Amino acid sequence: MSKLGYYVRKAFHRIWRTVTLRHGAYGAVGSHNSYRGCRINEPACVGSYNYFGPGCLVNYADIGNYCSFAPNSIVAPAEHSLHYATTCLRISRDTIGFDDFRKRTKIGSDVWCGANTVILQGLTIGNGAVIAAGAVVRTDVPPYAIVGGVPARVLRYRFSPEEIAVLEASRWYEHDITDAKQILSELYRSGKLTKRE
Repeated sequence: MSKLGYYVRKAFHRIWRTVTLRHGAYGAVGSHNSYRGCRINEPACVGSYNYFGPGCLVNYADIGNYCSFAPNSIVAPAEHSLHYATTCLRISRDTIGFDDFRKRTKIGSDVWCGANTVILQGLTIGNGAVIAAGAVVRTDVPPYAIVGGVPARVLRYRFSPEEIAVLEASRWYEHDITDAKQILSELYRSGKLTKRE
């Protein structure tokens, strides 16, 4: 009875969260993350040392480490069928089996999303990318690119190709925060990265 009771309670809580749209982290999440009035749904998988501002919504996505999401960022929102007689998900799910979460979005590590950004389903956002406030991302974003606009386009890169290669080779974002600080400090101290204003 206890095993059955566990599954009944779990199902009840899932339904309750869905109906009430309560804030919280319901997906698989790492450690040392900060959630402030956001919602990370069950299909999401989030790494460690991330920040999510108020009003953020994360659906069908894999997110790396050390990312920052400003208020009202939306990642992998539900999509509606445009090629069926109706866009109503309640009908198209049941009649043609349309799945509103079809494609997983992959966000690398050290990604910064400005306020009110939207990242659609099925995209890959490279490590170190910056998404400008208000951008709607419809295509993949290369590592360390700064994108902005509606639809978002590459404005420039944060570093030279050589520095990007050094950062990617260091894989600093796969370490805990103490080791990550040491690795980055050593890259600057050795001259492999240069400080900019």
